[in-house]
Amino acid sequence: MEMRVVGIDGGQDKKALCLSLGVDVFIDFLDVKDVVRAVSDLTDCGVAGVIVTAASRSAYEQGAQMLGIGGTLVPVGLYVQEDLALAARKQIRAEVQCFPMEQAEAVFQSKANRYKGRAALRLE
Repeated sequence: MEMRVVGIDGGQDKKALCLSLGVDVFIDFLDVKDVVRAVSDLTDCGVAGVIVTAASRSAYEQGAQMLGIGGTLVPVGLYVQEDLALAARKQIRAEVQCFPMEQAEAVFQSKANRYKGRAALRLE
């Protein structure tokens, strides 16, 4: 699919970690003034997806600005403690259907509205 993975973090230790995990390009936000511009210089029309692992507003804002048309932002780095407290107070729960890994292809090929809530794969 000719996609490249861009890691964005700060410092040489994080660069080494990201490169060891297989990123194609590392952008150090401590050295680069305009991270969004640096990412857009690597693409023709924005990125297909952004996974935000940082719990900062600017990371989400920049991540959204990097997306191309139809791109997806995946929020991973939320304020976990606050989110859990909110969920506890509001009695929020998620509907999840779990499937064995052997059914992964069938799960991915099925229509999204087939499942109540979210589909998840067990890694056991």
